[in-house]
Amino acid sequence: MGILGENDLWDGLDDVDMEQSITYNALDNEDMTHKCSEAFTTNEVFRDRDELLEWARNVGYSCGLRGKPVKGGQGWMVELICGSHNHDLAETMVGHPYAGRLIVEEKVMVEDMTKTSVKARNILLTMKERNEKNVTTIKQVYNAMCVHRRSQRGHRTEMQQFMLLLERDMYVHWCRCEEVSNVMQDIFWTHPDSLKLVNSFNIVILMDSTYKTNKYRMPLLEVVGITSTGLTFSVAFCLLAAEKENIFCGPLIDLKDCF
Repeated sequence: MGILGENDLWDGLDDVDMEQSITYNALDNEDMTHKCSEAFTTNEVFRDRDELLEWARNVGYSCGLRGKPVKGGQGWMVELICGSHNHDLAETMVGHPYAGRLIVEEKVMVEDMTKTSVKARNILLTMKERNEKNVTTIKQVYNAMCVHRRSQRGHRTEMQQFMLLLERDMYVHWCRCEEVSNVMQDIFWTHPDSLKLVNSFNIVILMDSTYKTNKYRMPLLEVVGITSTGLTFSVAFCLLAAEKENIFCGPLIDLKDCF
């Protein structure tokens, strides 16, 4: 196991009892039982946890290293719990947050590829092609993509950001709200290219709703058309508050207006 970084392990320390210590493990360089007591036995008192972390990283890899506040005083100390392994060592560092963290160049690459709608698995594949020692996981790529999107949204809510993108990319869209509560009842959107296709190929139109496929757990109505060559294309989409007849009427009227 790899030595964990401060962001991965120590940020939540202020929320716990100061008497409670934080434990993490690391990978030894030798096979099977490897004693490392001498390397990590120290009585040194560190000024703060940052200095303790720096010392641990400079020492290298270890097993059973614990850092905790000094009782009745200021500073941090290191306590060795176990200095040996009795199991096979991990062959790679894949899955360890600190070892798989993204460097600055990789974060920039994730942001650039996210802007061009590249999928997370392809971003990860590109990383590993550029650096064969990269042990980043798909989850860390998703997290980086999420951070980037959140930074782009700023103070806007997700619905405000969604409406902004519809306006920016010139989507045709309609939305309806309840008269009393002003809560959005449905939102219908379609791309201008889809309008051209549906007006050319409108003999067969398929409509169906998906369930619980988004975090809002709202039905998503998808309208699909078929070209003369048998290929399908997306006509429009609509998020619905519920599958009720009066709610479906609005999107169907919007669909009719597309022709």
